[in-house]
Amino acid sequence: MAPLQAEAPAAIKALFADYSDNGIMTIDHFHRFLIEIQKQLDATREDAIALFQQIGVQAGQGLDLYGFFKYIFDDFNSPLPLNRGVHHDMNAPLSQ
Repeated sequence: MAPLQAEAPAAIKALFADYSDNGIMTIDHFHRFLIEIQKQLDATREDAIALFQQIGVQAGQGLDLYGFFKYIFDDFNSPLPLNRGVHHDMNAPLSQ
C-alpha cells in the first residue's frame, strides 16, 4: 500500500497561480505574497530569501507548487504557537 500524499487544495493552487509565473514563484513573487497575503508589511526581500533558504530552495531557483504547499503548512509558518506546554493541570483532583 502506497503512503498517502497530501495534495494542495484548490485555494492553495489558485493562490500559487496568482503569485507565480509558469509554475514557479520567484523571490520577488514570494516577497509580494508575504506582504499582500500574509500581511508581513515589514518583510524585506532579504526576509524572503532567508525563508527560501529555510525551506530548502537554492539561490536562483524558484518555489514550485509542492514547495509552496509545504511552506504554507510548515510548523514554522503555523498561526498557532507550537510550544504551548500543558494546557490543563493533570495533577488537580477530578472533582473540583
